[in-house]
Amino acid sequence: MKTKRILAAAACAAVAFGMSGCSTPATVGAVGDVEIPSGLFLLYQQMSYNEAADLVEDPEQDVLKQQVEGVDAAEWIRAKTLEKIDRYVGIGQMADELGVELTAEQTDTVQQIASSQWEAYEENYSDNGIGEESLVLAFTAEQKATLLLDAIYGPEGTEPVSTGYLTTYIKKNYAQLEYFSLPVMTSNYTMATDEQHDELVQMAKDAASKLMDEGADFATVATETVQAAYDLLEAEMPEDADALQTTIVSREGSGLDEATVNNIFSARNGAYGSADLYTSIIVYCRAEVEDTESLEESALSAMKSEELEDRFVEAGAALEHNLDEKAMDTFSVKKIKA
Repeated sequence: MKTKRILAAAACAAVAFGMSGCSTPATVGAVGDVEIPSGLFLLYQQMSYNEAADLVEDPEQDVLKQQVEGVDAAEWIRAKTLEKIDRYVGIGQMADELGVELTAEQTDTVQQIASSQWEAYEENYSDNGIGEESLVLAFTAEQKATLLLDAIYGPEGTEPVSTGYLTTYIKKNYAQLEYFSLPVMTSNYTMATDEQHDELVQMAKDAASKLMDEGADFATVATETVQAAYDLLEAEMPEDADALQTTIVSREGSGLDEATVNNIFSARNGAYGSADLYTSIIVYCRAEVEDTESLEESALSAMKSEELEDRFVEAGAALEHNLDEKAMDTFSVKKIKA
């Protein structure tokens, strides 16, 4: 499942735009002994264009007439494209050195995601000179990158991160919450008015205060507060709407706003609080993470992914580059088709 999520995320980054091609070179040269297919170059250029489009000052205007991080967009896109090629080659080289290979199941997963991506955007890809085989190459590299994280930093890796260090990181950067939710819309999908929303937020704050100051029973307060919320919205409370739930929150990547994350992690274990998540309002009790083992993979990724990404790029960049500038210029970013 994690493999599919990672590969799907990589796919989503590369779908919005493409690159036109007529009669084009089959490759754009080589890095080390790795030939770079033109389709892969086009795909990475496409991804870089998308990144630039997210970073320019005015996304409504022509991206290529603007600057990205103080550099002309076209120049920035070319540099990022070449960096992605270095990364691709570096991943392959490190995988070969460590004997990292995809299993049959992982290979099937890559093919399935590539096929799904191709079916969804075949016309755009075809118009822009990108074939399904280029998607397979790119997604295979992403899968190898995931495997290399464990092969290098995992418990049996070449540079293992100790379990003790992982546990310390988890306890510092992850929190377990037991919580109940207040609705912000009725069963008929009628949103609470601004006034009602403010009242619901106050209900949650009052519930958290009652739990902290009076030591009230969590389940009892949940039932009373959730029922009051549905009464306010003039809606019938569904069965189990007051049930207590458990979740894990991380300092980064939780999807919560900064203020909520700061409130959660500044609180001691056993403390109660409330948060307006816009799609719901919660009252929670913070607790220390009990099952640290289940979070070790996530923590390892959070700790080492950025470092490993740099190593991938550096490994590719250190090799001899025999890239054909004329071939790459054939695929001018100005020819990108939406």
